[in-house]
Amino acid sequence: MLSCMAAKLYWLARYVDLADFLAQNIKTSQRHLPASYSRTGTELECVLGTAQVFRATCGNAEEARVVD
Repeated sequence: MLSCMAAKLYWLARYVDLADFLAQNIKTSQRHLPASYSRTGTELECVLGTAQVFRATCGNAEEARVVD
């Protein structure tokens, strides 16, 4: 039982570490975009494939809303 719990904690820590790495990677990528590069909410929701769901729950697509 103890080894089972240890294995679950190990994998939980790995997944949390991976999520943190991806969040930092996204944050760094956004910081290094050229100032002239502008994304619209519509482009982002099309890339994510969630346009209809997003409009139904959140209304108008703005970059800050889509990223959040």
